[in-house]
Amino acid sequence: PELEPERADTTTIGVVWEPSFASGLSMSVDYYDIDLQDAIGSLGGQNIVSGCYGRSPFTAPQPELCDLISRDPTTGVITNVNNQTLNLAYIQTSGVDMEVDYRFALSSIPGTWSVRLLGTYLNNFDENNGIVTVDRAGQLGNSQWRVTGSTTWATGPVSLFLQLRYIDAAHIDNTYGPNDIYDNHVPSRIYVNGSAQYTLFDSEARGRLQVFGNINNILDQDPPIIPSASAAPGQTTLAPDYDKIGR
Repeated sequence: PELEPERADTTTIGVVWEPSFASGLSMSVDYYDIDLQDAIGSLGGQNIVSGCYGRSPFTAPQPELCDLISRDPTTGVITNVNNQTLNLAYIQTSGVDMEVDYRFALSSIPGTWSVRLLGTYLNNFDENNGIVTVDRAGQLGNSQWRVTGSTTWATGPVSLFLQLRYIDAAHIDNTYGPNDIYDNHVPSRIYVNGSAQYTLFDSEARGRLQVFGNINNILDQDPPIIPSASAAPGQTTLAPDYDKIGR
């Protein structure tokens, strides 16, 4: 009940260009900067005790944290640490989103084509938990580059779609040093998806009836395997960017 709402200042600047010399071409670039203050988080039991006494990584005692520690009245031994959520942190992130969209027709091939390219670059993702600040950009789940390209060809009742999705290489955890883990690297991934669609009929009297088929992860790309300190010797990552089902 003592938590305050998180508050953020968000700044976005964008530009869209549709050049007159290339009909059907549209390009856009958007920059964003998000500064979230009073982020809700928790310190963890050991950090609460360390903060109460001003031990590393704290530079001075934090008396308000001592109220979260319970002791045996006779022995003085710690019996409980209340690791409750607090307004103690901030998150600051910035990056650039880009898009290119081009629709055209070829004289040698019937029908229409459309090509679309979406990209996002994560410049930084600074997280502060009340003790230290860590830049999570380039970490698992926060890859610095993500790019999606797609093309669609349509003629008459037939429409074909192909998509490539790229996820940049990343670190398992940006806080790991060179001696903390043998391999802190998560390789990049490219996923290929496709679909086909056929319109059986389309009229005011009968309505429209279409049949379609999709194939996700055509190349049957496995998700990366990362080490786990609390589960089996190896497990698939839970980051939402990776496909865990397969083709």
